[in-house]
Amino acid sequence: MKILGIVLLSLILAGTLTAQWTQTAGPDGGTVTALAVSSNGNLYARSTSAVYRSTDGGAHWSWITSSLPGNVGPLGLYASGSDVWFCDGSGVYNKYYHSTDNGDTWSSASWSGYPVVPTVNAVIASGATLLSAVNANGFGTSGVYASTDNGATWTISSTGLPSTFVPGPFYAMGSDLYVGAMTGSTSKGVYVSTNGGSNWTRKDSTLMPTAFASIGTTLYVSTLTQGIWMGSSGGSSWTKIGTGVTPAIIGAPSIAANGTNLFVGIAGQPGIYKVNSAGTTWDSVATGLPPRNAGSIIYAMAVHGTDIIASFTGLGVYRTTNSGALWAASNNGLHVAKVGGVYSDGTYLYASGITTGYFRSGDHGDTWTAINDGLDLRNTGYFNFLLHGGVLLAGGGLPGYARST
Repeated sequence: MKILGIVLLSLILAGTLTAQWTQTAGPDGGTVTALAVSSNGNLYARSTSAVYRSTDGGAHWSWITSSLPGNVGPLGLYASGSDVWFCDGSGVYNKYYHSTDNGDTWSSASWSGYPVVPTVNAVIASGATLLSAVNANGFGTSGVYASTDNGATWTISSTGLPSTFVPGPFYAMGSDLYVGAMTGSTSKGVYVSTNGGSNWTRKDSTLMPTAFASIGTTLYVSTLTQGIWMGSSGGSSWTKIGTGVTPAIIGAPSIAANGTNLFVGIAGQPGIYKVNSAGTTWDSVATGLPPRNAGSIIYAMAVHGTDIIASFTGLGVYRTTNSGALWAASNNGLHVAKVGGVYSDGTYLYASGITTGYFRSGDHGDTWTAINDGLDLRNTGYFNFLLHGGVLLAGGGLPGYARST
C-alpha cells in the first residue's frame, strides 16, 4: 500500500508540474502610454509591461514581447522600417531591446555609459545613430545620449543644451531633430539639431513640450500648463493658439497633424479638437470618445495614413477614419487591462477591468464582450462580482455596487 501511495503521489505531482497557463483573448483595452508608426506602415502601442503591433492601422493588435521577461517595463518606444527599439524601465534588467523583424524576435544589450538610475523619456534614430532623452533622476547627468550599436554603449550628446536640461519628447522635421524640455525640468525650451544630435541650438527658452507636430514648415508644441504654441519656420518665432476657445485650452498631453489639420488631445478630459493650420478655428471632434473627465487622459496620438489613433489611460486605443467625425474603440487583441476580479455563474465567465469596466465570456475566455451599458465609466475601480438569486452584483470603487438581472 505504501508503494501504491507513493506512485499516486508521484502522478499527482507530475500532473501539477506540467500544468500550463495560456492567456485568454481579453478583456481588451487598458492603459497605452505611447504609440509609434513605422515607415513600413506598422503601428506599435506600448503599455507599462508590453509592446503590441498592428499591421492594419490599429484594427487588430498582437503581443510582440511575449518572449521577453514578464516584468519588463518598456520606455522610449521607436520604430523605423522593420527596426523597433525600446528601453526596459523596470529597473530589473537595465537593457535596450532591438528587433530587426518588426518585433517578431528581439536582441538585448545591457547599456554602458548611461546614468545609474535612468528614465528614458523618448527614443529616436538619426541614420545609424540612436538617440535617447534621459532623465538621470539625480544619479548622474541628464541629457541626450547617443548610441551607434543599437543601445549597447552610450555617450552624452548634449552640446548646446543647458547642464540642467532634462529632455522630453523628440521630433523629426525633415533632416532636423527637435527636443523639448521635460515637464518639470529646471531648464526649459525647445532645441534643434541639424547634424543628427551632435550639437543643439535653442529655438525657445520657456516651453516644456509634451509633444510636437508639424504642417509644412510650421512646428506645433503642446504643453500641460502653458497652452498650445506654433512656431513659424521651424520655431523661429512663436505664437500661442487656442486662447479664445471655451473652455480655455490650458494644455494638452498630445497632438498630431493630418494634412492641413492639427488634432489636440486636451488635458484633464478625454476630448479632442481639430484645429486649422493657422490655429484660428477649433472644432470639438469627440463623438464616440469616452465621457469627458473619465479619469483618463490621452497619452499619445499618431497618424497612420489618413487615420488618427489616440491612446488613453486605462481605456486603450480609439481610432477615427474620417478626420475625427466619429471615433471608435480599437482594442481587438490589445490585452493590457488590469483585471480586478473573475467570477463564473456556471454559464458565463465575468471579469472586471479595474479601469475599463466589466466583461463577459461564454466560451471560457476565447471571446469577451463589454457589459458596461448603464455604467458611468467616468468613475474608476471595477473589482468583483456576486450572484444573489437571479441578480448579478458587481462591486467597485467610486461607483459602489452595480446590479444586473
